[in-house]
Amino acid sequence: MDVNFKPLSGRCSCAVRITDNQTSSGYTIIELMVTLAISSILIGFTAPSIQSVLASTRQTSHLNSLVSSFHLARSEAAKYGYKVVICKSIDGETCNTSMQWDQGWLVFTDQDDNRSRTADEPRLQVRMPFSTGQTLTYRRGVGSNNYITYHPDGFTRTNGTFTFCDTRGSEHAKALILYKTGRTRISRTRANGEALSCANS
Repeated sequence: MDVNFKPLSGRCSCAVRITDNQTSSGYTIIELMVTLAISSILIGFTAPSIQSVLASTRQTSHLNSLVSSFHLARSEAAKYGYKVVICKSIDGETCNTSMQWDQGWLVFTDQDDNRSRTADEPRLQVRMPFSTGQTLTYRRGVGSNNYITYHPDGFTRTNGTFTFCDTRGSEHAKALILYKTGRTRISRTRANGEALSCANS
């Protein structure tokens, strides 16, 4: 900015001259539209992968939750010398045989050895239902699919496979395999190596 002072009739008249040596820069409408179009395309490609990662995270979280319930039941049975039962439960108070495991489950001390919780039997843990589109089914080797019993020696004396499915179908299913020893492992197949199957596939 250049400022020139020119005296006139005893008074100061200030003439100001502004010099702009910089060229203004910006985006045109066309450039903005092209940028937005490219961004939309990139988001379209990455969105499915992000959804898949989130689904896998939820799947792992649910299976780990079930594993933690088994560990709790096993340790409590050994600690107190009572059988501890994990059963399907929708209200967190009593066992329910007319639902699937994704509707929730209950861990309790089965002091009267009838695999059904009464009001005076302590609840050890309650798990809430899964989100819509996520299923958890249990296929037991022998006996009922409605509960698992841990004995004071840490054994369940039964085996079976829990299968977790979501809207991605059978190829993304995961299993939690339970052994008679009471131990578990997570697998992409059934215990015999066969592929997992989801009802919605």
